[in-house]
Amino acid sequence: MKICLMTSTYKLSADDKNTPFLTEQVRHLVEQGCEVHVFAPSYEGLRSQVVDGVPVYRFRYFFKRWENLTHKQGAPNRIRNPFYLLVAFFYILSGLVHALWFCRKDHFDVIHVHWPFPHGIWGYAASRLSRTPMVLTFYGAEVLLSKKYPFVSYFLRHSLKHAAAVQCISSFTAGEVRKLTDRPVRIVPFGCTVMPRPTVKDWGKPVKDVLFVGRLVTRKGLDYLLRAMPLLSVKAPVHLHVVGGGDKAEVWRALARELHVEDVVTASCPTRSCNGITPTLTPSCCRPSWTSVATRKAWGWC
Repeated sequence: MKICLMTSTYKLSADDKNTPFLTEQVRHLVEQGCEVHVFAPSYEGLRSQVVDGVPVYRFRYFFKRWENLTHKQGAPNRIRNPFYLLVAFFYILSGLVHALWFCRKDHFDVIHVHWPFPHGIWGYAASRLSRTPMVLTFYGAEVLLSKKYPFVSYFLRHSLKHAAAVQCISSFTAGEVRKLTDRPVRIVPFGCTVMPRPTVKDWGKPVKDVLFVGRLVTRKGLDYLLRAMPLLSVKAPVHLHVVGGGDKAEVWRALARELHVEDVVTASCPTRSCNGITPTLTPSCCRPSWTSVATRKAWGWC
């Protein structure tokens, strides 16, 4: 089976740790004998490439300097800057033109669209032109966006109407999608499998390690954990290990200094080691969260 995986973000190189769940999905599909081609936007001029043996077609949509609507920072965060609304317009338009050409040229058996707004627009048009069935995967951001911008609901309903299959990553997201369609919706829990390794935990160690893994953006809520560090230290000596990158990195480093906890916080980017600290070796692993209940439910955290 030949599959077009249509997405807003895919790893930029073999060492890139962004969207590991997509990488895992592609790996499993390839192991099952599928031929997978990824259709994704460029990032600051990055050309089409082959990553881990998988061809990734990257389309250009804006000037190199501002061609960063997706990938290292999510589009919902970017469009808070009004200028990126203009970038988003060209992103959708260019993606549509390239998707039509790409899917007509390669004759896929299935078009799998991740984050159906706005990518459902591309998937629908490409599936109609190439007469290829389209599968939609919802992560929750799309339906939450439709509550803020009602016109989004129109495009989602249209994509849902013409989809061969629909799946969501949580029961909450599935419930929201069912408000837009009477089509069957399958729930495929979100996640990325980590292979177990035999380890011995040292529960008697004097300093307790706490691990936080996630993008350093507002909705991950790392600032709450930093503010809690002085309270945790009253109970027992703790050391926080932060693995991730994002636009809030410098802001939260400054917050750590302000709270006088910088000596008990170690930050590592996702592509580097974490000084031997892994979830299986850490007594406490902190899951990214935020004050938005809707966001947590969409990802299946509640």
